[in-house]
Amino acid sequence: MEPELLEQGQSTVLVVADDAGMLGILHQVLTGRGYRVLLAKEAASADSLLDRDLGIDTVMIQAGLADEERIELKGLRCGVEVLFLGGIVESGIVRLKVPERRAEYAPRILIVAEEPAVRALFDRHLAEDGYPVTAVETWGQVLEAARKTRFDVIVVDLSLPESGGIEAILNCRSDFPWMKILGVSGEQAGSLPGLALGAGAAAILRKPAASWELREAVYRLLDPAGRWREVMLSAEGFRAVSGKDGAEKTWGWENGRTVGNLAQFLV
Repeated sequence: MEPELLEQGQSTVLVVADDAGMLGILHQVLTGRGYRVLLAKEAASADSLLDRDLGIDTVMIQAGLADEERIELKGLRCGVEVLFLGGIVESGIVRLKVPERRAEYAPRILIVAEEPAVRALFDRHLAEDGYPVTAVETWGQVLEAARKTRFDVIVVDLSLPESGGIEAILNCRSDFPWMKILGVSGEQAGSLPGLALGAGAAAILRKPAASWELREAVYRLLDPAGRWREVMLSAEGFRAVSGKDGAEKTWGWENGRTVGNLAQFLV
């Protein structure tokens, strides 16, 4: 599957890096493609820019910023895409990095379940594992939360009474296509798990689930490391090596292709 890189338009990219060489390469490459580029040397400066209404579409973060074990950009909003920068490959080429678990970035988890005990249990297990978690009861509360914050994974209880778990998954795929969806079902769920997968859930977790099963399920949704071994960005476009078969794929900048759609594809 190749990334669908759509027409560029007037996009704004925020680059967060303390490596002057990396900043220079990305500024030259991106402005040369017509992007508006904002630069920040640490997470605090990036948050300050994100808090302002600057129309930022994509954030490119250098993995391993000095003195920061993990980047948690509080200003990230719904619809802002994230790419990670692994380092300079050679003059004019930067490697994009697929983040490993929560080493560089704290993915946000949204839980929607009617039962307070389920919300509390899932919230506790995932928070203990280092994720910022928001737990809500209804689809209306999902919409309210997701309009304020960019979530990476949504955990959906398929037994939701208000709109039903399947409808919630369909709505999520339509309204928030970048979110990974984990459906949760009881042992007597019948055909619900299959319907949930068909509606767009990436995986199904059976209740009752042990804490390690929940953590493993979320981790697998967030870990795309098996897809690409390495991805490079340069003035010519993108070059990637498949983690599955080692085949090299390239995508040029022709026809105004964008970094934002690549962000959705990789992460």
